[in-house]
Amino acid sequence: MNKQVERLDFFPDINDYMIEPFKENAQGFLVGRAVVTNTGIFRYVTKDGIINELRAEDEVGKQDSLDTLKNISMTNDHPAVFVTPDNAKELSVGLTSNDVYFDNHRVSVTITITDKKAIQDVKDGKVGLSCGYTAVLVMRSGERFGNIKYDAVQTDIRYNHVAIVPAGRAGELATINLRTDAGDNIGYLKNQLEEKMPENNMKSIKIDGVDFQAEAQVIIEVTKLDKENKTLQTKIDELTKSNSTLQARLDNSTQKLTLAENELKENKIDESVVNKRVKEVFKLIDIAKEVKAEYDIDNLDTNEIKKAIIMTRNAEAFKVDRDQNYIDAYVDIIIDEHKKGITPNAQAAANTQIVFADSANPPTQEKTKKDRYQEFCVKLEDDSHLQGGV
Repeated sequence: MNKQVERLDFFPDINDYMIEPFKENAQGFLVGRAVVTNTGIFRYVTKDGIINELRAEDEVGKQDSLDTLKNISMTNDHPAVFVTPDNAKELSVGLTSNDVYFDNHRVSVTITITDKKAIQDVKDGKVGLSCGYTAVLVMRSGERFGNIKYDAVQTDIRYNHVAIVPAGRAGELATINLRTDAGDNIGYLKNQLEEKMPENNMKSIKIDGVDFQAEAQVIIEVTKLDKENKTLQTKIDELTKSNSTLQARLDNSTQKLTLAENELKENKIDESVVNKRVKEVFKLIDIAKEVKAEYDIDNLDTNEIKKAIIMTRNAEAFKVDRDQNYIDAYVDIIIDEHKKGITPNAQAAANTQIVFADSANPPTQEKTKKDRYQEFCVKLEDDSHLQGGV
């Protein structure tokens, strides 16, 4: 697919008949003739990469193309936009003439520089020339000029301006000649009919391990792009590392959540067990209130409540270690008495009651509940010794 492009080219200088040294005229303007463009294969750096474009004789030499080089603006450096009637007053520092000449390889034209600063810049050594133009690219590859490969062909070339620049694409040859001995400034292609690619100002650059030959300006641009790419790659690497770290944290958190869910399922509490335990606690609290047991209300440990209940009957019960059987049995007795309405005072009275048999027999003392209780406790202690208790 063909596409229209904008190009800014720097071209080599010329044979004697193609140039005329620049001189100040009566008005103080600089006037002279110079080569401003030519045929060849030129390398460009685009957003899609490096491309070699052929400027063939039949395209560069087309009359309708050459006519667009007549009477166009000279600029001091390439402007950011092409020259138009709206900005010509601001950008233009001179004009080309209408005497455009093509020698089947180069194009020359008379130039007049009118701007004071531009004239001084030229005198100070800013003598490179560069054309600004548009062209339609035909994506057709081939070889020319000593088997140099090209990727596309420029067609429908239309010039917009000629810029004064520090250095031309072809180095010192692409200059405004301020000398009268113009021949000494050329020394280039004495046989202009020999078809080959100029090798002026070409330098070497390595891209992905492959050496390329390119103009100095191209190398600058490629190096700049390479540096930007490396900076972007560094940022990408940092983001990738950060993403990996976050992913690791996420995976770790997910694993912990899974383990917690599994543990919750394995240790799921039976609701009936909870209800039973709650009832037991409330039952013990009610008994503790009745017997005025003292316990830590913030601590609902059933054993602690039981111990507090027992100590209302026997303050020295836990001066020695007691096993769980002792604690549970003692509390069961107190709860049973509580159900029967037996209070500690009534219990004390029962413990001292004496019952006599009939008068025919000697009076004997019947075992009181206190005696039975003491026997029960002794039995519990004996049982606990047998079971390894205290």
